[in-house]
Amino acid sequence: MSEMKLAERLLRKVKLNSNGGLTVEWMDRLYNTETFARQEVNESRTSNAPAHDDMVAAMGRLKEHLMILGEEETVKGNYPFDGSIRNAEKYFVSSVTLRGGIAPSEDEDAPPISAHIFGRKKLSTGQAKNFGIAAKIGVPQEVYRFNGQLGEHVAQVTAEAWAYVFDGKQGDPEPVTQLAANFDNPDGDTEDHPDIKAIGVGAGEE
Repeated sequence: MSEMKLAERLLRKVKLNSNGGLTVEWMDRLYNTETFARQEVNESRTSNAPAHDDMVAAMGRLKEHLMILGEEETVKGNYPFDGSIRNAEKYFVSSVTLRGGIAPSEDEDAPPISAHIFGRKKLSTGQAKNFGIAAKIGVPQEVYRFNGQLGEHVAQVTAEAWAYVFDGKQGDPEPVTQLAANFDNPDGDTEDHPDIKAIGVGAGEE
């Protein structure tokens, strides 16, 4: 008797909500055990359960990529992504969307995954500037010298997303809600109106 089994699970989006919870979107790629026919199912979960500190820290590392790729700040040498980048307290990452990574057919390789990081910067006026950045994971380092670290940090966010959705890994709501409250329009998704700069992402590939 045939059945559908999971072949691959791809994270598509993680969003930190202002109430401390998360929205997680992903795609399950299924196959029929008898016919091997494939099916793609999009899933989404939004929960008020507070994000764990490990998820907040993982998203914080993406914030540093947002700052570097967006040319907001510069770093020298082999930067450790430890939060020491200048003016880090002025920035907040609200979400990351992952695109690509799906092979058109079994005979073709999957295109690189591109990470679209969205966030905001708190200005001296007290207002916030929304902006985003897009970078392909796995492109040569001459395009983005911290590409290897970006891949590792996206993998950490992915692991924390699965732990949150499937293992119930949660945290204290206070740090996340307070962090979001420090920025204007915490519920506004910057994906709707970002100033996006693409790194290693061609036209039509975003």
